[in-house]
Amino acid sequence: MTSSLSLADNVPASSRRGSDRMIATWVGFIAMGLVLILVVLPALLPTSPTAIDPTASLQPPSVAHPFGTDQVGRDIASRVLHGARISILVSSVTATLALLVGGLLGAAAALGPRWLDEVVMRVSDIGLAFPGMLLAIVIAASIGPSLGTTILVISILMTPPMARVARSAILNELGEDYVTAARLIGTRSPRILLRHIAPVAATPIAVYTTVIAAVAIAAEAGLSFLGAGVPPPAPSWGNIIRDGQALSQAGAWWVALFPGLAIMGAVLTLNRFSEALGRRLRST
Repeated sequence: MTSSLSLADNVPASSRRGSDRMIATWVGFIAMGLVLILVVLPALLPTSPTAIDPTASLQPPSVAHPFGTDQVGRDIASRVLHGARISILVSSVTATLALLVGGLLGAAAALGPRWLDEVVMRVSDIGLAFPGMLLAIVIAASIGPSLGTTILVISILMTPPMARVARSAILNELGEDYVTAARLIGTRSPRILLRHIAPVAATPIAVYTTVIAAVAIAAEAGLSFLGAGVPPPAPSWGNIIRDGQALSQAGAWWVALFPGLAIMGAVLTLNRFSEALGRRLRST
């Protein structure tokens, strides 16, 4: 009896250790990638992302230029790596702002009076009713394209869905038996929220925050591609692809290929991390 019980107890512990190792691997991978992108790799590149060399125009990938050059001789590798800084900045700040504003609005809607819930949800419905990219272009065109405008616009787009996720997560826990039991024994609402509801509701909110970071990378690239995001000559994955769109017809396939692969890799990595994070948090 004792040995069978100890064996059963060891199985969940082993699963948890496996999940911990998986999360640690993904966190380490992303952290190492961020350090390389933000500090090490750009510093090692011999060329500036804005340096023009007409004699090296439209050179294919080579030892001197691993990703080739564009129509004015700018090194694509340098531009892609420096553009990653912009993408990481936009995604991290956007996810943080959406989490703070949307999370607070969702919590207020779930815990506040009925009229406040109606106001927050109807405003969210209005924000979600418009096509996201079209609304972003309109706002960016009204304010003027810039890095700050791009962050503001994407944060506005991501706040309504975050508010809905936070509201739903909190409402789901408010109906649980343990919350009712805590209220019956006289536990105060702030203590119930912070000690019991918040740790459980944090799981879907944290996962969705990671999803927002991935969406923000694609959204920033899309806005920059359309001319409503980060303006040239600052290197952005979106405006590099825009430069390479016409050049692809002339045979310069490398100009648009490598920033496109960078977007795909960044989004897939964050999506995989959100899946691993969700499994880890749900298992605790």
